[in-house]
Amino acid sequence: MKFRSILTSAALATGLAAMLALSGCGPQAFLVVPQNQRAQAPGQLITPPKIDLMLAEDNTGSMYSMFSSVQAQVPTFLSQLEQRGWDYHFATTPLVTLRPTSVNQVAAGHFDGNYGSQWVSPYPGAVASSMTLPSSFFRFPSQYTGYVSISEVSNQLNGLEPGFTTINQALRTGFASTGFQRQDAVLVLAMIGNGNDTSGVTFCVRPDQVVVPCEQWNPSQGTYESSLQGWINNFQGMATNEHLSADVRFYSAVAYNQGTCLGSPARYGDRYIRMATALNGSSIDVCTQSVSQFFDHLASRLETLRLNLRQRYLVLNREPNVSTIHITKYLQGNASQPVVIPQGAVNGWTYVGYQTVKVIDAPVEMNQATGYIIELHGTAKLLGNDTADVQFTPVGQSSSG
Repeated sequence: MKFRSILTSAALATGLAAMLALSGCGPQAFLVVPQNQRAQAPGQLITPPKIDLMLAEDNTGSMYSMFSSVQAQVPTFLSQLEQRGWDYHFATTPLVTLRPTSVNQVAAGHFDGNYGSQWVSPYPGAVASSMTLPSSFFRFPSQYTGYVSISEVSNQLNGLEPGFTTINQALRTGFASTGFQRQDAVLVLAMIGNGNDTSGVTFCVRPDQVVVPCEQWNPSQGTYESSLQGWINNFQGMATNEHLSADVRFYSAVAYNQGTCLGSPARYGDRYIRMATALNGSSIDVCTQSVSQFFDHLASRLETLRLNLRQRYLVLNREPNVSTIHITKYLQGNASQPVVIPQGAVNGWTYVGYQTVKVIDAPVEMNQATGYIIELHGTAKLLGNDTADVQFTPVGQSSSG
């Protein structure tokens, strides 16, 4: 009898699970062929990095002309995310007002168990049911309709824009029961608008009757800086204190100048820009760059993140005979650049047994997986597009004649 289990990136790329092939032979003897398991680095298909991406759209009315552009661009953007190996959740929310009912749609890619026979296992031995959004909230990207619409335009706040407040409440209440946010995923907060956040800002009336943030008139009464720092701490705390996400990043498309933007009055989006800087994100000028350019910008920044992710663990779906493990790393996935990884705790590998681990360890610790774990050390760890082949004989299998 011959046993062989092969897991390849090509199989995963086409949405097929690893296949177990058994072929019979005569009773006189049997030969066990070592299991050959290929594991790709973060950003590829065996241990795809996770992101939960929420897009907040300005619904004051000044940006309504961009609603249709967002809806047109998102499916292509999500397709790019999956092609680049991301395991994503996606949802949208208005920027300045909460929806009267909770969020009821979350889009996800093929790593979600709702895809059924088209589900792609994120690592050997993964269980689809543990990676499944509630079916009532799940949407295929092509069927997602939760975008901000004309009916949600609101101009009732007299110039106030509680953007951070709304984003925070949407995360903590509107999305709470959807499964959108995962503890081992990077939370990506993105917004599009031509105003500026006023969450927690106190305003004063100058002698000329102009209403301004108090820092501009009476600094002792001002909360512009302290409230901004409070919101930075709040979003950072979702990862560092509350452990609701692995990390939080903020990206914004805002007006870079006062005046007119897209035919409407605009305010310099200073607080959104500074939030993006504080949360390791970035910003673009929405008045001079299109919606498609913003999504291209976001995809590019996420790709940079992906290529800097470092994989510490390899997950096997069968218990290995440790003495038979053989690991080869291919730099940047190039088969002509093989590097044999030796066993050992210094720039090598060690076997740690059946455990639950965070597969990616830097710059963000993320991607929880359970299986038979090999730990990589030092220069043996996989970075970006590095790949590895793991060959081993499963425990309990041996050759005899």
